[in-house]
Amino acid sequence: MALEAAFADLTAQLDGLHGLLEGLSLTTGVDRSERESPMLVDSMHDTVVELQGWLKNALAEAVKAEKAVGPRMDLNRARRQLTASQEAYQKLSEAISVNLLPYDRVAELLQFGEENGSQWSKWANTVWQWLERFPSQLHAVAQAYFRAWQELTERAGSSTVSVQSTSIGQQITATAPAEKEYEVEGLT
Repeated sequence: MALEAAFADLTAQLDGLHGLLEGLSLTTGVDRSERESPMLVDSMHDTVVELQGWLKNALAEAVKAEKAVGPRMDLNRARRQLTASQEAYQKLSEAISVNLLPYDRVAELLQFGEENGSQWSKWANTVWQWLERFPSQLHAVAQAYFRAWQELTERAGSSTVSVQSTSIGQQITATAPAEKEYEVEGLT
């Protein structure tokens, strides 16, 4: 995969994660009962809004990195932006894993739906359907980061020269070139 394609794929995968968070945000923030707002619902929506902020940072840095590998290639800038993007993504991924996807959180969500009538049951099932899609998308993003780093290091390494000595104890001496006398004209 070419460097530019790897960075474009990363941006596309992060955009796919953005779509999932956007759908979950609409479900947790808009598609719910207007007359009551249980703490679980508010907490979940607040978590999703926080996650959207981290994803916004990760995506913005990924876009900058993608531009850095464009026609006016700057591998150092691409590396810095890719690092910043992945740091934001790591926080996001960890927060999703800890705050949205653990078994006890999902069990609490489904139990809430069962105990609070058909409207909340439908809402909880819709949220669960969104949550089920996260692990595969998180994996796809992680793989896209891996490919971007792989392509970046291959490109950066392709212009360097590496010298390695495998002989032990061998001494190599070079003789100095014979000195030549140069006549300089016009200097005083």
